[in-house]
This record gives sequence, structure tokens and C-alpha cells, in this order.
Amino acid sequence: MDNQERAPRHPVRSWSTKDAPTGAVVDYWRQARERAYVKVQTDPLAPNFYGSIRLQTFEDFSISYKIAGAETARRSRTQLATGTETDHYFYFLFQTRGSIAVEQGGRVATALPGSVVIYDSAEPFVLRAEKPYEQVVLEVRAAQLMESRALSNRLFPDEGVGRPGASVRR
Repeated sequence: MDNQERAPRHPVRSWSTKDAPTGAVVDYWRQARERAYVKVQTDPLAPNFYGSIRLQTFEDFSISYKIAGAETARRSRTQLATGTETDHYFYFLFQTRGSIAVEQGGRVATALPGSVVIYDSAEPFVLRAEKPYEQVVLEVRAAQLMESRALSNRLFPDEGVGRPGASVRR
């Protein structure tokens, strides 16, 4: 078997609302988001909602490219308690088009193109996009980041922009 015949070690998984059954776009999108990330309540804000996710998972992290119409996604304390996730993640949103507000821990950070926002899957959050947006999402297990005390202190100090929910701009 040559290299071209081998299955990729880290296959790419994709979801697109173009593949949703008629009348089931919202349910399809909710399931796609849950498979790619963590369980949230997703509410599209406009008719004719669309979205797609391309996800690649590696040993220590996952990276995805997401395109979506206007939506609000919420992760409540109830969803945290009933979620099936066994790991705690930090999400790094690299905004490439449009904007999205990230609310967590009483703070709001707005991701604009060229900026990065960090949030924590183990705490309630709200993601609000009033218009279509695109982003690269890096998902890292919290344990992986916290293994390095120096790294965790730089990324997640008690105060400042490194705290989850904060915005980091170029």
C-alpha cells in the first residue's frame, strides 16, 4: 500500500446545513455543533440559516473552520450538568470575518477579524453573532494547558486579557 492509499491519520470531518433534510436545518446545526464542540442551545437569528464546520482532531487539540449565519449559542449550568463531555476545554476563537460577542463570567469580549477570544467550556457562556461570520476554532483540553504552570499563568492570570472571555487583539 502506498501513501496515497492509506487513510489519513487525522481525518477531517465536515458538517454543512446544505446536507440537512428539508425543514431540519436548525436541528442538524445543533447536532453538528455538539459533535464538533460541546453541547449548547443554538438559536439562528434569521430565516434561511446556514452553517458549516470542518474539523480535524489531533492528539492534543482540535482545529476547525466554521462559517455560520447570525446565531446565538448558549451553554447554561443545566447543560454543563447534563453534558456528555468528559473533558474540560478552552476554546480560542480566531475571527476571520464578521464579529461575535463572547459573554462569560460577567465579561463580554467582541471578536473582530484579526482578533482572538478565549473562553472556557466548564463555565456558562453565550456566543452572539448578529450577522454571518467565519472563524477558526482551536479546542485544547484544559489539562493540557495547565500542565505547564508558566504557560497557564501567562494565558490565564486572575486579571487581565488572558482570562477566559477576554479579547486579545493584534
